[in-house]
Amino acid sequence: MAPNGQAAGDPSRSSRGEVRIEVLSNRADLVSGGDALVEVDAPWRSDTRTVRVSLNGRDITELFDRRPNGRYQGLVTGLRGGSNKLTVREKGTGRGHGAQLTITNHSQQGPIFAGKQVEPWVCETEQFGLGPATGPACAAATRYDFFYKAAGTNSFETYDPASPPARARVATTTTDEGKTVPYVVRRERGVIDRGIYDVAVLFDPDEAWQPWAPQRAWNRKLHWLFGGSSAPGHRQGGIAGVPNVLNDLLLSRGHAVASSSLTVGANNVNDVVMAEAVMMVKEHVIETYGPVRHTTSSGASGGGAAQYGIADNYPGLLDGLIPEMAVPDMWSWGPFELADCDQLGNYFNKISPQLWADADDRAAVSGTYPGAACQTWGSVGNGWFNPTVGCTFMNPEPDWVYSPQTNPTGVRCTNQDYMTNVFGNRTSDGFANRALDNVGLQYGLETLLRGEISPDQFVDLNVKIGGRDIDYNWIPQRTRADDKALQAVYRSGRITYGRQLAQVPIMDIRRFDASDVHAKVHSQMERERLIAANGTAANLVSWAQNEADPALYRQLFATALTTLDEWLAGVKRDTSQAPLEIKVLRHKPAKAKSTCWEGGKPSAHCLPTYQMPRMVAGGPLANDIVKCQLTPIDWDAYGSVKFTEGQKQQLRLAFPSGVCDWTKPGVGQQRPIGVWQTFTGTTGGRPLADPPQSSPTKPLG
Repeated sequence: MAPNGQAAGDPSRSSRGEVRIEVLSNRADLVSGGDALVEVDAPWRSDTRTVRVSLNGRDITELFDRRPNGRYQGLVTGLRGGSNKLTVREKGTGRGHGAQLTITNHSQQGPIFAGKQVEPWVCETEQFGLGPATGPACAAATRYDFFYKAAGTNSFETYDPASPPARARVATTTTDEGKTVPYVVRRERGVIDRGIYDVAVLFDPDEAWQPWAPQRAWNRKLHWLFGGSSAPGHRQGGIAGVPNVLNDLLLSRGHAVASSSLTVGANNVNDVVMAEAVMMVKEHVIETYGPVRHTTSSGASGGGAAQYGIADNYPGLLDGLIPEMAVPDMWSWGPFELADCDQLGNYFNKISPQLWADADDRAAVSGTYPGAACQTWGSVGNGWFNPTVGCTFMNPEPDWVYSPQTNPTGVRCTNQDYMTNVFGNRTSDGFANRALDNVGLQYGLETLLRGEISPDQFVDLNVKIGGRDIDYNWIPQRTRADDKALQAVYRSGRITYGRQLAQVPIMDIRRFDASDVHAKVHSQMERERLIAANGTAANLVSWAQNEADPALYRQLFATALTTLDEWLAGVKRDTSQAPLEIKVLRHKPAKAKSTCWEGGKPSAHCLPTYQMPRMVAGGPLANDIVKCQLTPIDWDAYGSVKFTEGQKQQLRLAFPSGVCDWTKPGVGQQRPIGVWQTFTGTTGGRPLADPPQSSPTKPLG
């Protein structure tokens, strides 16, 4: 699979007398913005004297030529919305030497495959210097700003091409290709897919730049910056804005750096929309700056989860990953850690505080050490699942937000309601189906078996912990997931499966975290999933920093980036017919091995990691079961733990249908139904058809 999911053409076709048309900037059926970078491969000498190119019957031959890169290429403009027929023929012959390709053009503001866009959508173009927005999609004119790295400092200063600073004030940089150039950067900012995007690259304002003839400072690599956290935002720029693309580490080496407000978890929890935004901005980058050698990415927390989800569900968009402090995906993290921790916190603090005065007991059940992560995540869970908060991070919330008392038909600010294209709606009340469940879950089971908590504590906890109703109010009954949500969360790939992740090198790195909020066990979860899907996790390299030193972490990140670049270069050079996942393993650098780091060097000493509540309840390390299958209570399974008859009766009432059987797959658990799924005109997702390919034209006359 070529970048953006475009199936690679057969390089021998032109040698057999066939003509091939290929859209270089995206799949031919997913193009947006009215333009596409196109290449023609033909057996004859292709130039404007021998070729006629037409679009919907209109001659556009003048847009094509034999370019400095030796290829016959053109930037096709004027695509109409929907289907467009691009035809190539040899001039002066009726022998049928030609080809045609259908290009499907979509609005630059989407949607393409993410489905119906959420409403309302708060425009914020003015806050980002783009002037007033136009139209409901919040479009605005694109803006270009120049910056330079000041000599002798680490700061970027504004650069005015009409009145540039003295040459001595402008630093130089030597790229990873050994090219020394003035350190001048152009940042492009605009609106794509309703989000604010930025692209920055080394740029000489006095030189031309064409996609087939980029300026020499660009190494033809693209790096995508993802942002962390997770929330159902309804704001164009979002509370977190766009990650700063003026990144010295990346720009100084010659990388183009891109991001979007839609690929920041704090602004947008919908990773399908994230994938769409990456695809659309990347298409624009290729059409403006030129084809990309490879695309790497980085981002912490929710930004790490986004990388995993996009690479697994939309292969070809990202070629190499640097997830930082990452969780495997948002939909096993939120319902498991956030909701479980929220339930535990409510129980510890409000229901039975007298039984849980010892912080060590609480930590043992939570899986984290005293005073740590579970308390933090519990407060976040309310923002995920409470329909009255979270839409815009505004205080107070806008008047269009749902309130069961005053606005029962308002916008529900939950992550599942933000993604109804994926989860669908309940017939009972019209609210989104919810993949949240704790039926049969024996909280604290492992700690009970180890003798760290008493039978009294275990019984009281599981009898009284309760659950949440659809409005996220506490109820004494356990939370039950909606069946359709259980199917959708797996079949759509929202819980990362891992099969396509085998095709990308992964440098999973973790900063020192005193509270272990971003627990190192998340890396182990992803490793388990890779092994289950592929038989190996050798393409996942985990690096963990032992000390809280930002300078050393920057050094660690830089090493990860250069290691990833070296790894991808080896894969790119491999022209064999071996599957991509084999090439990834074949060219893994020797230094790409999992380790802990201390003082900027590999260390045999690794800090301990901790578990999650669902693991303490007996769940698998992969942490990928939303709703467990049930089995009758087996008193022998508790080993030496002895319950009184009264306690047994309480547990029977707490688990009337049985307890979790972790030896079986989860309810509704299945493989994703395919990659490159679309949610347009469907709920739950369906795979797109194979990418369009050009076909030979029939002889004329």
